[in-house]
Amino acid sequence: YIQSFDSRILNALHKLSPALKLVYLNEDPDKGVRTKLQELDFVPYGYSPNHALVDQSVVNYCADHKLRLFVWTVNDDAEMKRLTGMGVKDIITDFPVKEKPAPNEPALYW
Repeated sequence: YIQSFDSRILNALHKLSPALKLVYLNEDPDKGVRTKLQELDFVPYGYSPNHALVDQSVVNYCADHKLRLFVWTVNDDAEMKRLTGMGVKDIITDFPVKEKPAPNEPALYW
């Protein structure tokens, strides 16, 4: 995957090679998923917001539009549980392996 905050770069890459899996990063709390994606000339492979910008409507939008959702940077256990509870599957963290989960608990860091 190629990720970028810059729509110009992603648009140019898409023109050069439409098969690339491009992901649009977002850290702007004033731009929701719909507004942010309107900055692109194509539908990207994925959307990657800062974890603080993710709520159920973002998860639902990405699922409904078949966008892979990559959430970053989540280092807090409670935040990981909040996100996985909403259906987020791809989480970027600084701690990819902490400990094995308890029986019947989701593997948050694996």
